[in-house]
Amino acid sequence: MKRNEPFVSIMGIDPGLNALGASIGWYYPRVKKLVIRDHTVVSSNTLARKDHRDEVKEYGSLISLFTCEEAMENLLTSWSPEFIVSEDAFYNPRMPNAFLSLKLCINAIQRVLFRHEKALYLIAPTIIKRTIFGSGTANKAAVHAGIVNHDDILFKDSKKKQLSKLVEHESDSIAVCYTFTQLYLPDILLLKN
Repeated sequence: MKRNEPFVSIMGIDPGLNALGASIGWYYPRVKKLVIRDHTVVSSNTLARKDHRDEVKEYGSLISLFTCEEAMENLLTSWSPEFIVSEDAFYNPRMPNAFLSLKLCINAIQRVLFRHEKALYLIAPTIIKRTIFGSGTANKAAVHAGIVNHDDILFKDSKKKQLSKLVEHESDSIAVCYTFTQLYLPDILLLKN
């Protein structure tokens, strides 16, 4: 890519209060490449128990949601993405409470974005898996391998954020970013122009 190549900045999110994966990617429309600039995992439940121990005893996951909002605020400030995209909530009959947790996390993210006058784009998990792996039923390992080995996804690797230490929640957030560039961003850019 050329030095002054125009790009679109996208923040991908794999929602969750136990582990929220987030990544920031720069997508270069002319060459159709996504360069991952940074990625992280936020453990809202763990942070809430550590920083607000007494409040967590009384208010439980409500404090975790506030912690999630604080983390999102910090990520928005440091990354300044043009678009924010998240995996949508899904229902697993073996873990029915997980759906509620996902919805609450997504709502917390939307509250932060509302204050910044930004929208949250939601993508169904099966669409993300199909885009990355070719099958809507791909497991976490398949999505991870699809991300790491994809020709159109490049990583700005550093000593601090080594590709070999990428965890599943970060991989999922990158898959969200990439899916957005393939299925939604072209139409958005077309309408913009």
